[in-house]
Formats: sequence, C-alpha cells, structure tokens
Amino acid sequence: MIILLLFVDDNSLEKSLTAAKIQQLTHIPEEPLARQLQSLACGKYRILNKTPKSRDIKPTDTFVFNMEFKSPQYRIRIPVVSARSNIETEKEKAVSQAVIGQERLYLIEAAIVRIMKTRKQIPHDVLVNETISQLAPRFLPSSKMIKDGIGKLLDREYLQRSPDDPRLYIYLA
Repeated sequence: MIILLLFVDDNSLEKSLTAAKIQQLTHIPEEPLARQLQSLACGKYRILNKTPKSRDIKPTDTFVFNMEFKSPQYRIRIPVVSARSNIETEKEKAVSQAVIGQERLYLIEAAIVRIMKTRKQIPHDVLVNETISQLAPRFLPSSKMIKDGIGKLLDREYLQRSPDDPRLYIYLA
C-alpha cells in the first residue's frame, strides 16, 4: 500500500520511480521490496507498469502507475510473490551430501552394534537384513554401506569373524 501511495502526486499523472528510489523513500529491505514490486507489476493485476518488461526487479527498473488499470471488483487482493528458496550451489550440495553420508554411516554402525548386542552371534545375511529393516524408517541403506560399517566395526574390534564359519560374526564387548 505504501508503495502505491508514492505514485499519488498532485503535480503529475505520469510519475515514474526507480526501484532504488522506492527503496530509499520507503526504507523497505531489498528482497521484500522486490517481491512487492513484482506482485504489483508482474502479477495477475498489473497496477504498475515496469520498464524493462521482465520478471526480475533491478534497482534501475522504472515503475509508472498504470492509468488503464480497471477491475470489475470493488476490492482486490494482490497476492505477494513467494520468496525464492535458497538454491544450493554444487559445492554446498557436495558438502551436505558428505555430511549426510557420514551421519548415515554412524547410524548403520549403531544399528549393527544394537543387533549384535542382542544376538551375540549372527550370520552375515541376517545381520544385513535386520540392519536394513531397523534403518528403513530413516533411510534405505545399501548392502555396500552396511558392509563398510561391518568392516569398520571389525577393524575397531567390536566384532570378529567366527574361526569356524567366516560368514558368522561374533560380538565382542
């Protein structure tokens, strides 16, 4: 509403303002102002005319009140354009994927230790299946991830292979 009041002037009907000038006069932060201007100039109701005609709002874009605007309704609602969600860059995606992978590895190891504490001895296939069923509500681990988790637990001596059957794991506590 305050943005539209800037265009009410007794001296001229064709008053034009840049986005930077509107921001200076209203003290509205840049992002919310861009969303408001976008909804006034590029939305369903084009109350303001924007030059150049594009969806992006730049500080140099000029706005003029649209004198030809008419609406059959007495009142209109101008929906505000939703804020763009912050899109991750490739570097940020790689970092977050690495963090998620590491957290999943910890979850896999914890599930294996829980299963081994209750069973003491368990064959490899049963351990993999039980680990998958325990972690299914959170994520679906691959058998390679589970095998890596078992390998790390073997290295840290939480588990050991049975001397008689190499497919059988024994819990060490």
